[in-house]
This record gives sequence, C-alpha cells and structure tokens, in this order.
Amino acid sequence: MKITLKNNFHNTQATVISRNGIISTSSLKRASRKLCGMDGCTCGGIHGPQDVGLRGDIDRDGNGILVVE
Repeated sequence: MKITLKNNFHNTQATVISRNGIISTSSLKRASRKLCGMDGCTCGGIHGPQDVGLRGDIDRDGNGILVVE
C-alpha cells in the first residue's frame, strides 16, 4: 500500500510503500531525508497530521519502525 508522509513545517511530502502494514527502516530513512534535509533542524521529519494512523517511533534520521493502523 502506498502511503504519503507529510511534513507540514517544511510543506514537503514523501511516498513510501508499506508491506503488511509496516514501513521499513530503509523507506523511513529515504522519506526522512526528503521531508527534511536540513542539518540541525529539529522538526522530526514526519510532522503534523497524516492521512493515515501511524504507530511507532522514529528518530530524526529515520531509524525506527512505523506501523499503519
């Protein structure tokens, strides 16, 4: 399933693919770089309301796991 992640602070978005409701770490890292590529920014990459429910935890570099609810 394709999911669009958003960063309302920078007004950016990135599309990732979830498999069995899980977004892989490599996809999260790629999306985080696209959502916020600024050194030293603390926006967190994924920022603001999303179109789907997400559960999990990731750091600014995209390390972690997200599950689509």
